[in-house]
Amino acid sequence: MPVDFYTLRLLGTVIIALVSLQLVYFWSQNRRATWLLWWAAPSAMVAGTFFAYRDATPKGTPIDMMVSNALVFATFWCIWQGTRTFERRQVSPWPLVAVIALWSGLVLLPGFADSVPLRVALASMVMAGFSALAAHELKRGHKEDLPSRRAATLVISVLAVLCGFRVLGAFFLPFPLGGLPQTSDAASLYVMVILIVAGSATVLMVSMSKERLEIVQRDRALRDPLTGLRNRRALEEDAHSLIRAGGNREPVCLMICDLDLFKVINDTYGHSAGDAVLVAFGAIAGSRLRKSDGLYRLGGEEFCILLPGCDGTAGAAIAERVRSHFAQSFRGPDLAPPYPSVSIGVAAGTAGKTDLETLMRRADRALYVAKSRGRDRVVLARGRRKASARPADGHREPDPPTPCALPAPAPATSAA
Repeated sequence: MPVDFYTLRLLGTVIIALVSLQLVYFWSQNRRATWLLWWAAPSAMVAGTFFAYRDATPKGTPIDMMVSNALVFATFWCIWQGTRTFERRQVSPWPLVAVIALWSGLVLLPGFADSVPLRVALASMVMAGFSALAAHELKRGHKEDLPSRRAATLVISVLAVLCGFRVLGAFFLPFPLGGLPQTSDAASLYVMVILIVAGSATVLMVSMSKERLEIVQRDRALRDPLTGLRNRRALEEDAHSLIRAGGNREPVCLMICDLDLFKVINDTYGHSAGDAVLVAFGAIAGSRLRKSDGLYRLGGEEFCILLPGCDGTAGAAIAERVRSHFAQSFRGPDLAPPYPSVSIGVAAGTAGKTDLETLMRRADRALYVAKSRGRDRVVLARGRRKASARPADGHREPDPPTPCALPAPAPATSAA
């Protein structure tokens, strides 16, 4: 027995409303995911459209045409704004305002209001445009590696294509697929397509939200909350790829940096000053490194720097620049001893022939020698000092030293 269009629209509205309630529920579990509310909003628009078309035909008064199509446009605009919000971009209301204003003016024209195919074609163009913009927003954010992103972009792109096809079908297909007199088969197919696309898009959007949350939580677990640097666990995870970043026979260098007399600084200036020193060292060391290098806080006042493709001689030179710039940053007329400084142990090896544990053990011994020789110095572990073809590419020279109240210690680089 054929099902009338009224029943089909009611069924579709109920299903999409249930999907919307699920989106609201997921938002309640993560209140920062406001894009879920934007994607939930279209259900209310669909319900409004259903009541606007209460006579189950594409005809009606100009007010009916204004309200019903405004709700349709708002539905697709919300989909676009949801993707913009997901990509951390601002809401853009003016395209919707312009479209509704243009439509309201056109439906007052008898020639436009009386032509169902023309109205369906123009409305479908708007729907296709907003859908295409939504797909474009997701594609622009491809640098954020979310497994469901590509599938979600594809589904919304398919929605844009279907709306674009409806522009052409407006003149030779029955309503609601086009603008000719409606049939039960056309209405059934229309509702089925809407439910499939809406359901698929909803599942993928929720999946992307969960994937982003997992990435954020994972990053927090691998990052030191004070300095913002990655922690020891992150070092262990990154070490294999970083050590082999330059190839199996390329040099690799590791530094262990320990802030000198840190407990004394804490006791003298307070823990807030000690925290500021830790943050300052992270910023200064990070400014001397390439994007391919790794900087980590191991705990307390101890840091680690991993330099793929860099030999011991170049690594010691980079360590000396970090040491010197850090020491000079805390010399001034308003400061008194003890001045913050850092001792650095440097070890080098060859990718494929060494591992993280070996490098850290050798760098730790070199650090011990640096401490025993008076602190505030760099010591390179013995061996593996053959020059690299590109020893320090990408490492920036320090800024000119600022005036100091007391002379900075002379650079002291030696071999353990």
